[in-house]
Formats: sequence, C-alpha cells, structure tokens
Amino acid sequence: MHSRQSSGMSLTRRDEHSSKKKLIKLVISHLNNYNKIHVFLINLDEEMTAAEKLIRYNIDKARINDDRISWLLKFNDYHLEMRRMLNELSSTIYNDLERVLTLRFRGCIGIEPKKGTIDHLRQMKLGMERADKLILRELQA
Repeated sequence: MHSRQSSGMSLTRRDEHSSKKKLIKLVISHLNNYNKIHVFLINLDEEMTAAEKLIRYNIDKARINDDRISWLLKFNDYHLEMRRMLNELSSTIYNDLERVLTLRFRGCIGIEPKKGTIDHLRQMKLGMERADKLILRELQA
C-alpha cells in the first residue's frame, strides 16, 4: 500500500513538473511574440521617419513647375495617412490588444478587444483599400 501512495505522489509531481514546463514554454512564446511585434513597430517607425525626411527634402528642392511636385505631394499625403495609422496601431490599438492577450494568457476567458479597437481596425482596413485603389488609379493614369 505504501508503494501505491508513493507512486501516486510521483505521478502528481510529474504532472506538476509537466505543467510548469508547459507554462514556461507558453510564457516564453508570449514574450517572443510581444518582442517581435514591438521591434517591428519600432523598425517601421524608423523607416517611415527616413522616408519622411527624403520626401521633405525632395519637396523642398522641387520647383513649382516641376513634373514631380504633384506626385511628391500625393505621395506625402499617403505617407501622412500611413503615419497616422502607425501612431494608432502603436498606441491605443496595441495597448488594447496587449491587454486582451495578457488577460487571456493569465486564464481569463471571454476577454475581447474593446469595440472601439475593432472599429478602428475596420476603418483602417477600409482606408487601406481606398488608398490602394487611388494608388492603382494614379499608376494607370
């Protein structure tokens, strides 16, 4: 009878050890995804800043009657919209999605992003589709 109890306890310890390993793997996975997204947003911000400087430089050097000025101004408008979207993604939306993922990771079931976050993402998607159509139209003209 003593051997049964000790084997039962070792089974429980094995289960605990297995659960701890799974939890550690899950935490590491969560941190890796967080770091990937955060690094991506930082890199995107740096690339957009470099592009903004280049656009600004070319606009400043262009003459009013220059053929490229209208293209540069349109490109600048698209770029400003992309910057606005990046700012929203890296602040309000990112924070809400991080909150949801963190709470789900902790075991809270039924946690969803705020309605405003979903609406923002939907509007961004529609805006990107409109911008894509405008760019294609400009390229064909």
